[in-house]
Amino acid sequence: MISYRKLIPCIYIAGGKAIKWFNDREVLADNVVELAKHYSDRGADELLIFDLSDSDDDHEASLNLLRQIHSVISIPMVAGGNIKRMEDVQRILYSGAKRVILNFSKPDSAEMMAKAAERFGKEKVAVSLD
Repeated sequence: MISYRKLIPCIYIAGGKAIKWFNDREVLADNVVELAKHYSDRGADELLIFDLSDSDDDHEASLNLLRQIHSVISIPMVAGGNIKRMEDVQRILYSGAKRVILNFSKPDSAEMMAKAAERFGKEKVAVSLD
């Protein structure tokens, strides 16, 4: 019997750089787009990206990075982080993500998930849990 495993690397973005983890801001790569292309070119099946930005300006920069990443990778991209309103869901999907990840631990996330699934399709919405 042949088994198949998916390789799905995760990139956490903070300050325009790839960092180690939510609460470990050690920089792993200065060039997030190059890192994403590296994963795509070397056999990853999908790419998870979390925007850990603290401000609206940083969030905007992260959305720009998502668009750049989408243009250089040949695998599906799933993205989330810093989603406060339906406009954020739309902008992540329009950046090229095949699915948006909503944090189910946040207040009102169930309502936003239902609205996003209704508007964009349930296949376009995933959840993360703390």
